[in-house]
This record gives sequence, C-alpha cells and structure tokens, in this order.
Amino acid sequence: MKNAIKMLLSLLIGVVAMGIAKLVHPSWNINHLLIFGLIVFAVTFVLSLLLKKNNMNNNMFRDGIGFWIGGGVYSLINMLMNLKNAPQTNILFYNYLITGVAIFGLILNIILLKKS
Repeated sequence: MKNAIKMLLSLLIGVVAMGIAKLVHPSWNINHLLIFGLIVFAVTFVLSLLLKKNNMNNNMFRDGIGFWIGGGVYSLINMLMNLKNAPQTNILFYNYLITGVAIFGLILNIILLKKS
C-alpha cells in the first residue's frame, strides 16, 4: 500500500513537471514531454523507495525544508518565464497550476497530520 501511494505521488510530480516543461519550453512536442515526465517520475519514485524513514532527520520535516525548496523552484521557474518574455496567459496558467498543486499538497499534509 505504501509503495502504491509513493507511485501515485511520483506520477503526480511527473505530470506537473510535464506541464511546467510545456510552459517553459513551448516548442517541445508530446514525445519530448512524455520522456521528460517519465524521467521525473522514475527519479522521484526510485528516490522515494530508497529513502528510509529511520534514516531521515525528523527536524528536517519540522523546519519545513520542503516548503522552502518548493518556493525556490516556483520562483526560479517564474523568473525564467519572465526572462523569456512568456505571454501573460502562460504565466497565469502556471500560477493556477502551482496553486492547485499547493492546495492538493496542503490537503495531503492535513490528512497525514491527522493520521499521526
């Protein structure tokens, strides 16, 4: 069951990465996007299988390191889109996409907090 959850979350990360890649690189066709999404899925899934809960520092989660890494990635992609003079509709779509992912992540965190 735990591996299925890890797989679904990795798949979600891969799909979001495909959407972000399409916004940053609009010239990529579907084959490039699928390969990129598959690579991101594979890397995140393998990393989630390799990381053991006992080996991780609980202070890392308490300090919210994932929040700051996510904010940094969001800001970096937004900055790159602005530097490339992306159309405003692409930037707004990206912002809506990130907001939806953040709300989904918040719901998952609330569920996990209630379980523990």
